[in-house]
Amino acid sequence: MGKKIPMWQVLIVVAFMLAALYWEVIVAGDGEGHIALIASSIVAAIVAVANGWKWKYLEKGILTTIDRSMQAALILMVVGLLVGAWVAG
Repeated sequence: MGKKIPMWQVLIVVAFMLAALYWEVIVAGDGEGHIALIASSIVAAIVAVANGWKWKYLEKGILTTIDRSMQAALILMVVGLLVGAWVAG
């Protein structure tokens, strides 16, 4: 494990995320923030690795979080399919 990440570095990541989302949704007019969120996660990973966190540990945390949220994501997908079928019908 690495050292505790200073608050100013955390705020840099949050500011980057807010600026990227603002740019993606408002300025560029795409209305989607997927690329901005992926770029923000890359910045967060760079900050974590720069503070001594091992990539294996970060990867394990990412996979654990995906595992926990997958059931809810699948339920939302099935509900979306059901609503789409109702609208098509």
